[in-house]
Amino acid sequence: MGSRSESLYFYIVRAAIVMFCILLISGFLYSPYVSHCFKSQENLTIYTWVDMFDATSISAFEKQTGVKVNLVYYDNCEELITKLEISNGQNHDLILLADCSLGDLVKMDMLAPIDKALLDFWPEIEPRFLNRTYDLNNRYSVPYSWDVYGIGINTERFDSQMPLNSWNLIFDCNLALPKIGMMEDGLSAVVMAAQYLYGNVEALDQNQINEIKALLMAQKQLVEVYTSVRADYLLSSRASPVVVSQSACVYRAMENDDQIKFIIPQEGGFISTENFVILKSSTKKLLAHQFINFMYQKENVRKYIHKTMFLPMRRDVLYEMDLHHLGGQDILLDPKLFDKIAFFKYILPRQEITKLWIEVKAS
Repeated sequence: MGSRSESLYFYIVRAAIVMFCILLISGFLYSPYVSHCFKSQENLTIYTWVDMFDATSISAFEKQTGVKVNLVYYDNCEELITKLEISNGQNHDLILLADCSLGDLVKMDMLAPIDKALLDFWPEIEPRFLNRTYDLNNRYSVPYSWDVYGIGINTERFDSQMPLNSWNLIFDCNLALPKIGMMEDGLSAVVMAAQYLYGNVEALDQNQINEIKALLMAQKQLVEVYTSVRADYLLSSRASPVVVSQSACVYRAMENDDQIKFIIPQEGGFISTENFVILKSSTKKLLAHQFINFMYQKENVRKYIHKTMFLPMRRDVLYEMDLHHLGGQDILLDPKLFDKIAFFKYILPRQEITKLWIEVKAS
């Protein structure tokens, strides 16, 4: 009886040792897969336009912090706002967006206040872009870049001479050349037409609305294409002699073609800024501030500017640029010019602009 018990005990111990060895070997072989299943890597999800960030900057941030950056793209501000309304901002942390949409997100109570104490670059921001009406005291936004909207021209169509720097080039049917390129969104078209007719205004009455609609309908006969991203192609291919666009887009064509120029209309032109905002629903607000700090480092700002051709908010990087495509620093950064240049804003409710633009496009 004792011999049988000893044999059973020996068998159980032997089996346990074998099982332990099997588990040990299996754990070693499959540990990468097991750790992947149980490891919860921290991540940061950012809504942004396509092709805004330099890939090496994103990779450097991920390597430095161990945080995975997920970039989610949107094509226009209307699409972004619609998606945020549907999702209530869930599952996203940070947005890079134009200033004209900031007010909508503030009214929707979707943004978290910016903690400036966590940002070490604030004194480096060009001061003329702080405390703007679309976000007083920069409670919710960190300005990152900016650009000027005006007119790109092919001087070959003007006998290699510079034409009058005026919105007349796209709105005066007696002076404008056919096949122009025009902005495709209603907000840009309406505020540009308003600036041409009335200067920079805060609101429109019904007579002004009717005049703007009539102007845009008449202009439609001159338009080759409505687009916000193909100005460089339209000019380089000679498909259009004149396009309405931002300077960054026209500059890409100017680099390889001396006949292409960019002008800021004497009526003023427009500025658009890109801003970081943090969603109120985010559970990673400290990490979002850390990402903004990282992207504001001089090296990363330079990479961003090189990729996008936008103008930096970081003052020391801005003032080291020659800005020759915009007439140079003395012209572009002249306070008198800034007094004339306007920011895109809703001088009509969004729904009314959408309705007006649909009527224009359908005419």
